[in-house]
Amino acid sequence: MLATVIATFCAEALFEESIYTFKLKLKGITIQAGRDVGTLQTVKIGDVMSRDFGAVSIHTTMAELSNYFSRTRRHGALVLDDAGRLWGLVTVSDLHRAMQEGLAPATPVTAIGASYAQLVVAYPDETLADVTARMGVRGYEYVPVVSRENPMEIVGDIHSEAMANAYDLALAHRTESSPSSDRTPLRNQGDIDKIELTLQEGDPAVGKSPIELASMLPQ
Repeated sequence: MLATVIATFCAEALFEESIYTFKLKLKGITIQAGRDVGTLQTVKIGDVMSRDFGAVSIHTTMAELSNYFSRTRRHGALVLDDAGRLWGLVTVSDLHRAMQEGLAPATPVTAIGASYAQLVVAYPDETLADVTARMGVRGYEYVPVVSRENPMEIVGDIHSEAMANAYDLALAHRTESSPSSDRTPLRNQGDIDKIELTLQEGDPAVGKSPIELASMLPQ
């Protein structure tokens, strides 16, 4: 078992993908952040976003924001200017941080939220693959959805949890509709999700590089 751990560790150190995703890539399946990119590309943001987005004014104070979050049970709110255009975003985490820093309850949300320039925004015609890539880089979990024609115009919002649920549904649908869904167990057919190698001294795979190992694994 120790040899298995070492072999896997070495493979992951040498390759951008793990030995498991490396084998999947050979089969035409690309994995990003633990998800099948092909499935992510089938779901449009416009189909899974919420049009009932929560918003507050740039004049909203921290005290008012606290009441808003308590009343709506939301974890984030879009911040709109006097013309109804997107100014930015403020979250429960922003509010908690400001309270810990001792900011006055009358402090406006613009002093604690993220302005437009700091946001990750999405467009309705984009896919989950497009947006999750940007969200992962910035570490955001809550994204405004804006119009292509007018990026300051809000058309909805989407949370990472909703995106994850949409992915799960799409993956389930894809699996059910795939001709391979009625096959015998994957291990017998070669569509292996996970490969565990237990090596002992003298085995042909000992001392081999991941590239060399790939040619020795089941196809």
